[in-house]
Amino acid sequence: MPVDLTKPMQTRDGREVRIYATDGIAPAIVHGAFRETGLWQVCTWLFDGHHPCSGCQNLDLVNVKPRITKDLWVEVSRQYEGCTPIFSLGPRTAKTIALVKVTIDCEEGEGL
Repeated sequence: MPVDLTKPMQTRDGREVRIYATDGIAPAIVHGAFRETGLWQVCTWLFDGHHPCSGCQNLDLVNVKPRITKDLWVEVSRQYEGCTPIFSLGPRTAKTIALVKVTIDCEEGEGL
């Protein structure tokens, strides 16, 4: 699937990317740079985000999936003999042992 040039991108192997222009001369119409050991390396890509060099797939552009960070509370209770997620912090019963705050940090599409 082609890369969406309007959304955040990185190289296939995870390097940070800056895009300067998307209207260059064909076939390498995307102009920008990628970060290599702390320095920016100038680069061009094809309209679909592929690197022009056939052996450089690690430099292909891919869209960065947004990260999701969510806090939720988990009730540890004798009643359920385990943990149950809760969505309000109302009064707890005598069977509640603890309320534990859990922070989930993951990429979009990882099960949330």
